[in-house]
Amino acid sequence: MKENHGPCVSKERCVEILTEEIQDLLPTEKWKDYERSVNRVLYEFDKLDGTKPKYNKGKHVKSWYTCGNCGSTVMIHHNFCPNCGYQLLWDSTRCLTDQKESKDENKRQ
Repeated sequence: MKENHGPCVSKERCVEILTEEIQDLLPTEKWKDYERSVNRVLYEFDKLDGTKPKYNKGKHVKSWYTCGNCGSTVMIHHNFCPNCGYQLLWDSTRCLTDQKESKDENKRQ
């Protein structure tokens, strides 16, 4: 590894470095640790891709949200799941205000 990759690289470039450039330099007895490390890097990148929280409507209790990855209860102000660390993608009015969007508002936009 002669070139300097800098502090930030894309997900694709990181996987490319790990799978194509480093594996040739490793001794055979280190392959098991290497595979574990690559899987961990891929897992951490997947967490940043995010997941949309699931809305659970309660009849006799207040409605709540759960993480789309692990099912843990999350609050609206959370950006990441406190249990698994996945990024939460709050992308609709319903997620942010805990209310359904009206049909009239959808037609105007």
